[in-house]
Amino acid sequence: METSSKNTIIKLGRGKGIEILNTIRQAKESVKIVSPYLSPDYTKELIHLHNQGIQITLITCDNLETNNWSDFKPSDII
Repeated sequence: METSSKNTIIKLGRGKGIEILNTIRQAKESVKIVSPYLSPDYTKELIHLHNQGIQITLITCDNLETNNWSDFKPSDII
């Protein structure tokens, strides 16, 4: 399911991962995410955008995921 207004896009459901990541990468001013889980790849992308001056708002759980194929560490965002 996808709904949108002038500056907001909401995506729900299975199989939306790459579509959401592509939308995040196109941000010009800000990204706001509410999700109980966030993969290291998404987190790294948000850090990258933040370093480019994009305003990031993230609401998630405090149990950040790590994996062997990403160099992301939870301390990267603290």
